[in-house]
Amino acid sequence: MKALGRQAEPFLRAELRRGPSPEVNFRVEQLLKELPPADQSILSGEQARALRMLETLERSGTPAARQLLETLVADAPDPSLRQGARAALERLAKRAAVAPESIHR
Repeated sequence: MKALGRQAEPFLRAELRRGPSPEVNFRVEQLLKELPPADQSILSGEQARALRMLETLERSGTPAARQLLETLVADAPDPSLRQGARAALERLAKRAAVAPESIHR
């Protein structure tokens, strides 16, 4: 869990909300205390590449890029990648709703 860093935080907090045993609660709290501050999180090379990929797909906004983002939302093994793809799709949908149709052609 420590190796995941900030990526593990949502899952650790979800575990606390479930009301675990005192031992599990103690260990989860310890892991949360050991996480680096949010502003000091460092992306691994793989995380940085995934982030750049999501940004590139979002910027292109093509039907193929949207399809790939949808596939990532459904099938990506990494929760942060699924979340990033979902957020990119939401931003694309907002832009499409605001932008004139001629921009998308």
